[in-house]
Amino acid sequence: MDKEQRKKLKIERKQRKKKIKQAFKHRSGTFTWNEVEKVLEDE
Repeated sequence: MDKEQRKKLKIERKQRKKKIKQAFKHRSGTFTWNEVEKVLEDE
């Protein structure tokens, strides 16, 4: 894997984490892990 690909992966991971955090906040923490996994699968 070259540097560019690695950089892209890092950025994608960061954005995904942000999305999950926002989803948690949005639902005020009433998120089940199944729902989180669904969000991840949608990407």
